[in-house]
Amino acid sequence: MQQIERSLGAIDMSEYGKCRICGKEISEERLTAVPTTRTCVTCKQTESNSQKLDRIEKRVAPDVENLSGDEDSHMDFI
Repeated sequence: MQQIERSLGAIDMSEYGKCRICGKEISEERLTAVPTTRTCVTCKQTESNSQKLDRIEKRVAPDVENLSGDEDSHMDFI
Protein backbone atom coordinates (compact mmCIF):
# COMPACT_ATOMS: atom_id res chain seq x y z
CA MET A 1 0.00 0.00 0.00
CA GLN A 2 2.87 2.37 0.83
CA GLN A 3 4.43 1.79 -2.58
CA ILE A 4 1.15 2.61 -4.30
CA GLU A 5 0.74 5.78 -2.23
CA ARG A 6 4.33 6.78 -3.03
CA SER A 7 3.68 6.20 -6.74
CA LEU A 8 0.50 8.30 -6.62
CA GLY A 9 2.48 11.07 -4.92
CA ALA A 10 5.11 10.83 -7.66
CA ILE A 11 2.36 11.21 -10.27
CA ASP A 12 1.09 14.35 -8.49
CA MET A 13 4.62 15.81 -8.49
CA SER A 14 5.25 14.81 -12.14
CA GLU A 15 8.06 12.48 -11.01
CA TYR A 16 6.41 9.14 -11.82
CA GLY A 17 8.41 7.13 -14.33
CA LYS A 18 11.71 8.88 -13.56
CA CYS A 19 14.53 6.91 -11.96
CA ARG A 20 15.25 8.12 -8.42
CA ILE A 21 18.97 7.41 -8.94
CA CYS A 22 19.90 8.64 -12.43
CA GLY A 23 16.83 10.74 -13.23
CA LYS A 24 16.30 9.11 -16.62
CA GLU A 25 12.92 7.89 -17.81
CA ILE A 26 12.01 4.36 -16.71
CA SER A 27 10.98 2.23 -19.67
CA GLU A 28 7.30 1.58 -20.24
CA GLU A 29 7.99 -2.17 -20.18
CA ARG A 30 9.49 -1.92 -16.68
CA LEU A 31 6.64 0.25 -15.42
CA THR A 32 4.15 -2.23 -16.83
CA ALA A 33 5.93 -5.10 -15.09
CA VAL A 34 6.53 -3.23 -11.81
CA PRO A 35 4.24 -0.15 -11.67
CA THR A 36 5.60 0.97 -8.29
CA THR A 37 9.27 0.83 -9.29
CA ARG A 38 11.39 3.89 -8.63
CA THR A 39 14.49 2.80 -10.54
CA CYS A 40 15.37 2.00 -14.14
CA VAL A 41 16.66 -1.46 -14.99
CA THR A 42 20.29 -0.33 -15.20
CA CYS A 43 20.28 1.36 -11.79
CA LYS A 44 18.39 -1.54 -10.21
CA GLN A 45 20.97 -4.00 -11.51
CA THR A 46 23.81 -1.81 -10.25
CA GLU A 47 22.10 -1.49 -6.87
CA SER A 48 21.51 -5.24 -6.64
CA ASN A 49 25.11 -6.05 -7.59
CA SER A 50 26.36 -3.59 -4.98
CA GLN A 51 24.19 -5.20 -2.30
CA LYS A 52 25.47 -8.66 -3.27
CA LEU A 53 29.07 -7.45 -2.98
CA ASP A 54 28.32 -5.92 0.43
CA ARG A 55 26.94 -9.26 1.66
CA ILE A 56 29.97 -11.12 0.33
CA GLU A 57 32.37 -8.64 1.94
CA LYS A 58 30.61 -9.00 5.28
CA ARG A 59 31.05 -12.78 5.13
CA VAL A 60 34.69 -12.56 4.04
CA ALA A 61 35.76 -9.60 6.23
CA PRO A 62 36.00 -11.56 9.51
CA ASP A 63 38.34 -14.05 7.85
CA VAL A 64 40.51 -11.27 6.44
CA GLU A 65 40.67 -9.53 9.83
CA ASN A 66 41.94 -12.76 11.42
CA LEU A 67 44.83 -12.78 8.98
CA SER A 68 46.10 -9.42 10.20
CA GLY A 69 46.76 -10.62 13.76
CA ASP A 70 49.96 -11.88 15.33
CA GLU A 71 52.10 -13.75 12.80
CA ASP A 72 53.04 -16.41 15.36
CA SER A 73 49.39 -17.37 15.78
CA HIS A 74 49.28 -18.32 12.09
CA MET A 75 52.26 -20.57 12.44
CA ASP A 76 50.69 -22.87 15.04
CA PHE A 77 49.91 -25.52 12.47
CA ILE A 78 53.54 -25.87 11.31
